Amino acid sequence: MSVYYYHESCFQAPSSYKWNHPRRNLFIIKVNEKLYRATGQLPKQANERHKIVEGIKWAEYGAYIGSTERCQYEKARAEARQMMEKLKAEGHTVIY
Repeated sequence: MSVYYYHESCFQAPSSYKWNHPRRNLFIIKVNEKLYRATGQLPKQANERHKIVEGIKWAEYGAYIGSTERCQYEKARAEARQMMEKLKAEGHTVIY
């Protein structure tokens, strides 16, 4: 089965944004199982050109970090968590 990895990174908002609030990028990345088992390393960037990354299954760019559970960031994390649980139920290896 495949290996999937949950990854977050900073979102660099362009200066043209009227309000520069904190934002995050969220990803579910499919990792090459043979390379992962051999090296034990995970990608530090969500980049498809990286040799261990086979593809990006799901991505949410620029999710706003608010102060409640209804903010865009928390909704995206919940969606990613549900997707990871679904992949785990299908028998894939999941890394948070």
